[in-house]
Order: sequence, then C-alpha cells, then structure tokens
Amino acid sequence: MLSATGPGLLGQYWFYHDVLYPVMILLAVAAGLFLVWKRFRLWLNPGEPMVTAPARVVSVQSTLSSDVLGETIQERKTRSHFYATFARDDGTQKEYKVSRLMYETLKRGDKGLLTVKGLRFVRFVKEQAS
Repeated sequence: MLSATGPGLLGQYWFYHDVLYPVMILLAVAAGLFLVWKRFRLWLNPGEPMVTAPARVVSVQSTLSSDVLGETIQERKTRSHFYATFARDDGTQKEYKVSRLMYETLKRGDKGLLTVKGLRFVRFVKEQAS
C-alpha cells in the first residue's frame, strides 16, 4: 500500500511543483517576449532605408475578417483590412496594407510619390492636377 507521505510521491510533487512548472512558465514567457520582439523588429524594419519613387495606383480593395471566438454571430467582431496595389515606373507592382483614410482617398489611376520602408507602406503623396 502506498502512503501519501512516502518518499516517491513527495519527490515527484517537489519536482513538478518546485522545478518543472516554474521552468515551463519561464519558457512560455520567454517565447512570448521573443515573438513580440520579432514582430516589432519586422514592423520597424530598422535596417531598411526609406525609398520614395514615382508610382500610380493600380487597385484598392478591402477585406473583412471576423473573430471566430464568439459563440453567436452577435458576439463575433469583424475587422476591415485595406490594401492598395501600386505600380512603379520600373514596371514592378506591389500591394501594401494602408489605413482606412488612405484607402478612402485613393482612386485607380492616381499618380504620385510612393514612400515605403522595406515591406511597410509609409505614405503616398498625389500629384497635383495641372
């Protein structure tokens, strides 16, 4: 018959409670901090220069996404994402995520100066109509 105070069970309890659980929590926190740091670095693109070049708007579009965490349709939250595709004078086309305000002001065929930093859209300044 096993005793609840026997050396085997007490040793296992001590190992899980005092050693394994804190190590697992520490690893989870470290992994979370690492992922946040990687995403923040990607967003900032610290080594990438700002590049400004003439471009024109090829298309603008929006998408809706909903959280699947809600039990009913009323509990789900939807988000809008806005994108614009630009064509540079050298013939390359690239799609960037833009703000709602920028999405509402852009029209297909608009020409101007596109500024990007790495993979991130910074701004688009339209040419003045003459």
